[in-house]
Order: sequence, then C-alpha cells, then structure tokens
Amino acid sequence: MASNDMQVLMYKILKYLYECMKLDKETKLEDFSYSSKLFDVPKNYWLEVISTLVAHGYIKGFKVYENKYKDYKEAFIKNAAEQYKDRIADKVYQAMINCLQVK
Repeated sequence: MASNDMQVLMYKILKYLYECMKLDKETKLEDFSYSSKLFDVPKNYWLEVISTLVAHGYIKGFKVYENKYKDYKEAFIKNAAEQYKDRIADKVYQAMINCLQVK
C-alpha cells in the first residue's frame, strides 16, 4: 500500500487523534491537515478522506457540505473549533447555490 492511499491516511489521522486523547493533548487541525507533518497530499483528496471519516462516524467536529448540483463532489470542511465562521460559510454556500440556480 502506498503511503498516500486513503486507508493509510485514515489510519494516520485516527492514530494522531487517539494519541492526543491518550496523552490529554489538544488536537490541532494543522497537525493532520493536507499539508502537515503527517503527510502532504492534495487538498481535495484530504477533504474526501475527512468526509469519509465523518460519514462513517469515526470523527466528529467537522461539517461536510456536498455540492450536489455538479457532477463532482465538493466538500467544505471546517473544524469545530472554528464555529464562529459558520455564518460566513453558510452565506457563501447559499450564494453558490443561488449562482447555480440562476444559470
């Protein structure tokens, strides 16, 4: 298995979160983000990995928005610690939907 296979990335993320929990250490998004010390992968690929972990209930604290108006899946994921940005993200998402409906 290659070091950037989806299952390997999922394992690395879950292991990081588990180790932080065991050591009572605060997790930081930048420690397991797409360009971090754990791995360096394309952002869209990382978003798909996080989306899959959320969908299967392995991790919480993220919101996943899927754009179902296009043929491709576009996920906007935010860390729960950044919830103060929710209102802005919701407005941007609504603006995107409005733009797609106009066409």
